[in-house]
Amino acid sequence: MFLEARRVTEDDPLRFLFAKAFEYSVPGDDCPSSDALLDAYHAQGDAASRGVVADHLASCPVCAEVWRLALLADERDSSA
Repeated sequence: MFLEARRVTEDDPLRFLFAKAFEYSVPGDDCPSSDALLDAYHAQGDAASRGVVADHLASCPVCAEVWRLALLADERDSSA
């Protein structure tokens, strides 16, 4: 229980970033949810689900940009 609560707290900035990006960009009907992107980002869930997200990122500029921004935010937080 403690670990799950900690994960949600640590993910709040990324969850916000994924949700905010979809406010300003128009995701397609086939775009994964921000939760699915976040799970794939943290390598959670099964390999097939992560593969679907990876394939989607290769063809969707909106989701690929969200992913890139999450990587940059994560790098910035890690170096602080």
